[in-house]
Amino acid sequence: MPRLTYVSFDRFPAPKGAAVHIAAFASGLAKAYGGVNLLTLPPAADEPQRPIAGVNHVTLPSHGPHLVSQIMNFRTSLEHWLRTNERSDIIHVRSPFEGYPIARDGKQHAEHLVYEVNGLPSIELKYHHPGIDEDRELMRKLLHQEQTLMNRADLLITPSSVTANYLRNRGVHADRIKVIPNGVDLNTFTFAPPPQHNTVKKLLYVGTLSGWQGLGSILTALSSLRQTMPVELVVIGVARQRQLRRFQELAQDLGVANFVSWQPPMAQAELVKWHHQCDIALAPLVPNDRNCVQGCCPLKVLEAMAAGTPVIAANLPVVSDILGNNVEGILVAPGNTDALIEAIRALLNNPDQAQRIARAARARIELQFTWKHAQDALVKSYEGLLAARAIANFNTASRASDSAPS
Repeated sequence: MPRLTYVSFDRFPAPKGAAVHIAAFASGLAKAYGGVNLLTLPPAADEPQRPIAGVNHVTLPSHGPHLVSQIMNFRTSLEHWLRTNERSDIIHVRSPFEGYPIARDGKQHAEHLVYEVNGLPSIELKYHHPGIDEDRELMRKLLHQEQTLMNRADLLITPSSVTANYLRNRGVHADRIKVIPNGVDLNTFTFAPPPQHNTVKKLLYVGTLSGWQGLGSILTALSSLRQTMPVELVVIGVARQRQLRRFQELAQDLGVANFVSWQPPMAQAELVKWHHQCDIALAPLVPNDRNCVQGCCPLKVLEAMAAGTPVIAANLPVVSDILGNNVEGILVAPGNTDALIEAIRALLNNPDQAQRIARAARARIELQFTWKHAQDALVKSYEGLLAARAIANFNTASRASDSAPS
């Protein structure tokens, strides 16, 4: 049985897409190989521990007044764990925050290193911490640590073909890259067709309030739509107080503050209930480097499709790779608020089309985008690494046998 270790500088469990992804991958590995060590930050506040069969979950502290000190504290704890535990066959990491010291030490801690590239700090951090990209020395260090990890990794997994292309542009050979899209748990995200008798139509936005998500366009669209039809917006997701205050002030300025419901992040079992109450889910991603250069695989789009909530989203490759056409969702010109308004209005006025989209989207999810699909692809990739190791060990043993005196 191979010894596997999965490390992530993320809170787990937590009501975020990263935690959903971690749970799916960790459980898939544990089921396939009999067990896996999962090292993460402690759970988010008020999140209960949810044991996963075969997963040895170890939480490592991350104290400090700012991100850099938190990373260094986590790395110190991680390095202690690595020194005091048996060497792994495969270590799987999700960012340079935890992955860089492992990559820097070569094969000291594991025979193989897997780098799961969902996002890159050199691109994403400036959206969470405005102005940080002006610190050239910090950005140089981030790029160096990312590149060290890319160079050392035997396998790079990413959920998006856009990200795969970016990795190739950073010098990673295509043979070391595997695209494994995000998935959905169909037992949680049960299907229900869009409601047909809502007197007040409900729009749904799920996700963070980060600058790349396009929530400002949604609020502007709501203001316009309210002039001709009764429409409300439900916003569900993680937000810093600064972000939430900015969007609440925008809603006030646009005259729609009374028609927006701001909901905290929640467990998926609760989230699906909101999907079943809403008429349309929105994902008007902004055309910037995070979405168009780095790439992503928007989990909120997949979950809406699974639940039966028709999706209207920006026509970017990271979305069109999932929707493909206007059969499984509506694609609008990115950054075009007028196009978003017209698409929402047209779909709200065409309930038959909404029903057709909902059923076609669910069928596509069942065919291609479940966590079972992702887990099977992950295990297949691991099998390739482990088989290559077995062949190398066999060849080494054969050469030793041939050279031994008779």
